[in-house]
Amino acid sequence: MLTSFGDRDLDLRLSNPLLLRAVLEDKRYSKSRIVLLHASYPFSREASYLASVYSQANILELSGLVHCQLTHLLLQVYLDFGLAIPKLSVHGMISSMKELLELAPINKAIPKKRLNEIVAKNGVALSFVTMGFPSHVDGPADGSGLTAVGEARLMPDLSTIKRIPWEGKDEWVPFDSSPYCSSSAFDAASPVLREVAAALQSLGISVEQIHAEGGKGQFELILKYTICTKAADNLVYTREVIRAIARKHGLLATFIPKYALDDMGSGSHVHLSLWRNGQNVFMASDRSSKHGISAMGKEFMAGILHHLPSILAFIAPLPNSYDRLQPNTCSGAYLFWGNENKEAPLRASSPPGTPDGLVSNFEIKSFDGSANPYLGLAAILAAGIDGLRRHLPLPEPVDTDPNPNVLQRLPASLSESLDALHKDDLFKEFISDKWLTAIKAIRKADIDYCTKHKDACKLLIHRF
Repeated sequence: MLTSFGDRDLDLRLSNPLLLRAVLEDKRYSKSRIVLLHASYPFSREASYLASVYSQANILELSGLVHCQLTHLLLQVYLDFGLAIPKLSVHGMISSMKELLELAPINKAIPKKRLNEIVAKNGVALSFVTMGFPSHVDGPADGSGLTAVGEARLMPDLSTIKRIPWEGKDEWVPFDSSPYCSSSAFDAASPVLREVAAALQSLGISVEQIHAEGGKGQFELILKYTICTKAADNLVYTREVIRAIARKHGLLATFIPKYALDDMGSGSHVHLSLWRNGQNVFMASDRSSKHGISAMGKEFMAGILHHLPSILAFIAPLPNSYDRLQPNTCSGAYLFWGNENKEAPLRASSPPGTPDGLVSNFEIKSFDGSANPYLGLAAILAAGIDGLRRHLPLPEPVDTDPNPNVLQRLPASLSESLDALHKDDLFKEFISDKWLTAIKAIRKADIDYCTKHKDACKLLIHRF
């Protein structure tokens, strides 16, 4: 029974498969086999409903075509969408599949032995007409002699069956391969990004900018600044929104620090400033201050720089995090700060609108998307407070490419940052012993696991 997908001369209201209920209930056809071609598209959901009514459905995959078999008494009904689905866009195919499987029960699988016996005995049907299709249209070429009448029976050699190499595995490919800030990358992801921005706005989370980053399929989303605890909340909500909307579009959004070693990593950069009575007190009050930072701001920043090796155990918590924190990747591999220096782990920032010669905030580039934002920010604040109360001096900035012969290398592995945390007594005061014990144990467990499982990061895309 055919809805004639693509025909213009039919009243599609009469193609609704629900109109077949009387036929399906008629005992005269109880021994018949009925095939709904094209899965009754565009009435896929209605076909799925019939599958739920006439239960005991099986999903059977043969030669790339998938049939949904329903059994009611001796009646057999098939939904065939082998020719309909390829005519749709990618999103159309996903939507159609979801509608087909929305109600149809699929919990009963055909055993391999039975499948092999059916295929070996009866083969696979192939309509004569499909063998006459040229490359530009799904219809027989003139003069081919092939029509809609009749079918061939393909008898497979089951001894040649091989298990497909990706069966049971997730092999994800980048959504896009456009370069940094490419408009084509943004255009390709526009439906997803616009929906993300709208959802965040509905949650009261302001998005200041979205742009394509340097990695394949990588985008950066910038949230408006707010108080520390609310910023952590907003980050958690944002991650959840992005994951959910990406999944809705058939995509996987991941914040893993380094999925592919030959591509750019993903961070979760933090910008910090200090405020009192509505005034930014990190920024110097006038241009007479060296570097445009207040004395309070310098001490706060110095505390973070001093404790940064141990802070990394909080803000770069996975072994995979250190695959991102490499030299010449704008992620901060050496211990220094700089003015608008993208290679610095701590970067003094003067965004548009900041008075000349002044600095309004600084960025911590080491923070990544696998970190707990509450613990990470707590560690950063503890280090900044330590700098304030000890009046730690801020060293001179490095405003050139970092020289590895002069600068100290930050921990190059989670093991090294964990060692730094063991030697740093600061966090015992600000974070309870129980928390520190748990954090250190978790880091050690991750180190041990990833040492034994070199591809562990590939599985982490589902967690972060």
